[in-house]
Amino acid sequence: MVENRFSSVDPNTAAENLQQTALNFWMMHDFYDDLTAQIHQVRRVRLPSVGLFVSPLTVSYFYGIARNGIYKSRVIDVQQNIQAVVAPSFEARFEYMSQIGIYGSYLENSVIEELFDYELGRGVSATQVLLEANAQQIPIYAITAENIDTILPLLSVSQEVKTDIINGIHAGQHAIVPQREIQHGNWQGSGYIIQDSITGAGAYLLEGGLNGGALEGLSCDASKNPMAALINMVIQVMELYFNIVAMISFGSFALAAVALVAFRVMVKTLLKAVVKKQVKKKRGKKGKKKKKRSECDCDKKKKKTRKSKTGKDECEPELKLVSVEFLNDLDIYKDQIGQAPFLITGAEWKDTDSNGKPEINERIGYVSGKTLKIKAEFAIEEKPEEIKTVTITGNARTPQGKTFIFQDKGRSLSGDSLITKAMSANGPLASKRTQFINPLTIDWTLKYKKDGIPKTKNLGSSKHTLYVTLNKPLEDFYKIYLTLLHLATSNAGASDEVEALKNTWEMFETKSITNWDSKPLYYYKRGVLGSLYCGLKENQIEFLGRFLASGEGQCNAFERLFRAILGTNGIESKTVEAYTGNEDYILVKNWQFSGKGSLTGTGDYKWRLILNYEGIVKNDSGNKDIFGTYPLKDNHAYGKLISLEGIAGQNSLPPLFAPAEKVCGVHYLVKVTDKKALNKGLKTFYYDPSYGVAYEGEKEEAERNFEKDAVAGYYKQFLNNEKKTNQKPNYFRARKKKPGEVNIHFTK
Repeated sequence: MVENRFSSVDPNTAAENLQQTALNFWMMHDFYDDLTAQIHQVRRVRLPSVGLFVSPLTVSYFYGIARNGIYKSRVIDVQQNIQAVVAPSFEARFEYMSQIGIYGSYLENSVIEELFDYELGRGVSATQVLLEANAQQIPIYAITAENIDTILPLLSVSQEVKTDIINGIHAGQHAIVPQREIQHGNWQGSGYIIQDSITGAGAYLLEGGLNGGALEGLSCDASKNPMAALINMVIQVMELYFNIVAMISFGSFALAAVALVAFRVMVKTLLKAVVKKQVKKKRGKKGKKKKKRSECDCDKKKKKTRKSKTGKDECEPELKLVSVEFLNDLDIYKDQIGQAPFLITGAEWKDTDSNGKPEINERIGYVSGKTLKIKAEFAIEEKPEEIKTVTITGNARTPQGKTFIFQDKGRSLSGDSLITKAMSANGPLASKRTQFINPLTIDWTLKYKKDGIPKTKNLGSSKHTLYVTLNKPLEDFYKIYLTLLHLATSNAGASDEVEALKNTWEMFETKSITNWDSKPLYYYKRGVLGSLYCGLKENQIEFLGRFLASGEGQCNAFERLFRAILGTNGIESKTVEAYTGNEDYILVKNWQFSGKGSLTGTGDYKWRLILNYEGIVKNDSGNKDIFGTYPLKDNHAYGKLISLEGIAGQNSLPPLFAPAEKVCGVHYLVKVTDKKALNKGLKTFYYDPSYGVAYEGEKEEAERNFEKDAVAGYYKQFLNNEKKTNQKPNYFRARKKKPGEVNIHFTK
């Protein structure tokens, strides 16, 4: 239908612009819906749905009299996308509805961007706002009936948005919203989601009531052709991709997301490659491909050429930035959930298409006080014979206003590319100060002389994310994973070891620690077998790589993570084991002991504790049967003990908002032993990163505080007192904590 309409109707009118935009939006939405349905084994049909596609008329006035009008902006406002869905489970339906809602919202700005050839992310939608909030490190809250009283006062959003959230919560829904408004071009406000917690259906809203996205164009963009010829090609690609995807069995939601992103990149790449050729063929025009605009064509002055003595037309030099590589920086291993970490090598920034949208843009790390050093590569597209040498300059600036200059003088234009020498900045980074520079923007210029007249040409910009550590990382932590660098420096501004420790610890205190990519790191999300543990014989640095790829760990995984983060800033620490004095196991708060306890013959251990058998693990001493609290029982009852909401671990999940395991034999903590920190007056030495809790005082005081704050009681297995022991290996006996008891001991 899209192909036939494009062939029969002139697309170069405002009305047909909107018609083609609407057709393309629903076509892309249906395609992604079908793909997502295959991933989740869902059957779906889109029922009649409602969307508003608008190009408001912007009128210019002269003394109150309208003189002209242009279609400057475009808006997609989809009021209802109604789906009939049959799914194999409630979880599959929720995942399906959530995913199509997220990218449906994103399509409301990205469709306009792609059709009208704008840079990605220029438009605004609820999803785009959430993406930008995440990129700007603005907290994003999931608000429910349980936490609305706590979180709502933290929001810096309009009363209109707060009212929508309150109404949604009262209707049994939940809300997802950034902590504050964002500035996006000329638009400022909030983007948020009100979602049904059962079905996954939701409203993806912009402040002001818009269920959609918008993009404001340049003043000379009036009635621009949306290049609808590309849609014919998209249809062919879709049909081919459907045949392929039918043969793929996606093993996880992550793989499905990768497939969707990969397909979107593939389509976008093909569009860029052929769209302008197709449009010119349609119009009967020939010639070179028009270069992508960086400003309005109607604002540019045409550059005239003149004849040289040889009779050839002279022209200006034309260079395109291809890559930027940082030198003498920290070696970074990029960790990602679901993938093994890898060393970032070569140029951290690459834009082989020279379209301002780099295919590679890796993060960089330096030690404070060091000098930035870079080299850049440019593709030479025009090289006039009369211009022998040029000067390349990179003017770098930080969001805080700090500037650096990189320069390579007297370079000749020869061959197809120009690679600068290694260029050092004109000054070092601030010494003894953690920094998170996001972005470090480098504006590139070309200087040369033509006919004896100095000229300067803008070569575009590159943007980089830069971490700066307080000190040189400790040699014990010889692999610097990206997450370590992020958690060591992103809460920036520390000028000594105590401040650096404090800034990192603040992120653990939230009990919602994430990796560099904002993916949660879970403490006992799925019990012992689902959470990684570092054995005594395992290399702790290599183990950290496995943990960061998994995202789920036990207490010594978080202990090693925290120590490695401190080590990234050059701060010394040691591992501490918390254990009991009489071979008791620990009941982590909170537990309810039912009744007075009826078991006899074992002293204070009067309450029956029945744990789940979770399986066998192989540790340093051999195979071991594991008994614990995972999976959670429906009534949270484990014999005569009832598990209650207590100390939250990192990213604990409902309903108890506590780790899936609430029993242990040994618990791992971190003791800060750094001499510089101690000399600066550090008073808190013991840190429990699994729970985001610190313990004041020296060893004895910290032991008492641990027992007071974390322990609900103790338990043991009394084999001689149990009947049919072999049939009931998961039966234990528990006791309450005694007043003033000190049964917890630290190894250091």
